[in-house]
Parts: sequence; C-alpha cells; structure tokens
Amino acid sequence: MKKIRVAIIGQGRSGRDIHANSLSQMKEQYEIVAVADMLEERLERAKKELNCDVYRDYKDLFKRNDRGFHVLSEKPLARTAHEVDILIDKAMKTGKLLAIFQQSRYAPAYRQVQENIKSGVIGQVVQVNIAYNNFARRSWIARIRLEMPRTT
Repeated sequence: MKKIRVAIIGQGRSGRDIHANSLSQMKEQYEIVAVADMLEERLERAKKELNCDVYRDYKDLFKRNDRGFHVLSEKPLARTAHEVDILIDKAMKTGKLLAIFQQSRYAPAYRQVQENIKSGVIGQVVQVNIAYNNFARRSWIARIRLEMPRTT
C-alpha cells in the first residue's frame, strides 16, 4: 500500500493533538510531510516531533511542487452550502478525495472492530459501543462552570 503524504494546516489542539497524533501512530499508511501554523513555537515543535517541512503561511504550502491535494477537512467543511458545492465540484473534476475528518474512522481499535464484523466470526452485529476514558481538563472545567449556582 502506498503511503498517503499529509500536510496539516494548524497545530492547535485538533491539528497537533488529534490529527498529527493519530497519523503518527499509523506510519505504514501516512507520512506527515508538512505543517503550517502562524506561531513559531508550534512550527519548531512540529519540525522536531514530526521531522517535516514547516510553513508560517498556509498559502506557501500550496506552492509545493508535489501539488494536487486530497483534502481531509475539520468540521465544518465550509461556511455555506454553496462553498461545499464548489469544493465537491473541484474534487470531482480533479479526481481528488474530499472528506470530513472523523477521528475514529481509521483508528486502530475502530478498524479492528470493522474487521471482526466483516469476518462474521462474532455473528450478526446490531450495535457497537466504544468508550474512551481519559482525563480531559477542558470538559472538567466546562462541567464546573455549568454546575456553579448563579448569583443574583
């Protein structure tokens, strides 16, 4: 299988902690070749951790010689339905993949579940539940804010 070469625009929470982290765990399928971000410290970290080309301006990324990009977009895909239609039309005309990122779709655990179902070894499956448990400070803070009594 040919590796998919990946460029990631943005190294914030999703770009680094979700996308780069997920793809880095699947080195047989993906190679992160470039990262774009406006913050110098994020570029330095990406260059060190991912050993890839870095760009301060994402427009410079599009000037690479290895052009012709498949696009995996974070949600939302675009601001309007008309913009989505433009993206779909362009993808169809160029033969490139256009998809919205669903972080579990190609994760190793999810793929294993898919293989088990497809094999039929566990019989007919009508529902699958997958639970990921970890500490997430962001949601912990949100819960505290929601539960705090209002003062008048």
